[in-house]
Amino acid sequence: MSQPEQTLHVATWNLNNAVDDRSHRQAALARRLDLDLLLVQEANPRSLGTFTEQAGFDWAVSTDDLAIMMPREGRRWPLPVAVLGRGSRPLTARLIIDAPLPERIIVVTLDTDIGPLTAVSYHAPPGVNWKLKKVEQAQLLSRWLATVDGPIVVGADMNTPDIDHPNREAVRTHWHTGMAKLNGEPGDDIVFGGTPTHPLDDAFRCWLDDHPAELESIRKQRPEGPLAISHHTGRTSTSPGTPRRYDTIWISAHLRVLLMNYDYDDALAAGSDHALVHGIFSATLP
Repeated sequence: MSQPEQTLHVATWNLNNAVDDRSHRQAALARRLDLDLLLVQEANPRSLGTFTEQAGFDWAVSTDDLAIMMPREGRRWPLPVAVLGRGSRPLTARLIIDAPLPERIIVVTLDTDIGPLTAVSYHAPPGVNWKLKKVEQAQLLSRWLATVDGPIVVGADMNTPDIDHPNREAVRTHWHTGMAKLNGEPGDDIVFGGTPTHPLDDAFRCWLDDHPAELESIRKQRPEGPLAISHHTGRTSTSPGTPRRYDTIWISAHLRVLLMNYDYDDALAAGSDHALVHGIFSATLP
């Protein structure tokens, strides 16, 4: 008799600095999904511990926990990124110290039901504030990903792309290769474009590759994209803003996508301004 397939339910979510009632509502939503691993951005340090417990996780590691390793250089730190999980605690947790903004990336290694895994939570700096630092940070992530052995999952608020076209080759990031202001250097499309140079792939695009009818439905609804809606930029009291798919899960070829979902309405009702993006993954055969 064959054994049941081992799976891992992973999500990424920008919590939007939630505290008090908003944090409680977000924890209730995460708990209902019965997640194994949650990669978060913009966690509030004051509420993260309670959120972790209420959402049904056994542990959390944030960039604030590793702050002693972080060069301040007089900069104001952003809200932390974090990894939350169930079961045994991570084997390691660290920052990528040589990143331009190391406080925006956390890396943990852990044992899971599908085997050893490297999990990363990444919050891209907004280009309007950080300009070329946004590209430098993305390039560093790409180089680092190419050095990691074994299965990898990255949950990211990418703050891009500008055009999330159904055709991979038509995806356009805000700081794309060929822009005059990059002076001939590659842009963040090498990381978060439709055909990245690192070994990971966008899990939602992998899912759509295996479900062409769903992709065709998206093409009819939004011919120029986005593939899904995870955020709106420019939202005001009188305008819904521009729909974006800024939030993604990226996976190495060691993982197979069994299911992907963008829970936008529920996430907004819970007090975030970003979708809760979650997927179920299994390990591919060696």
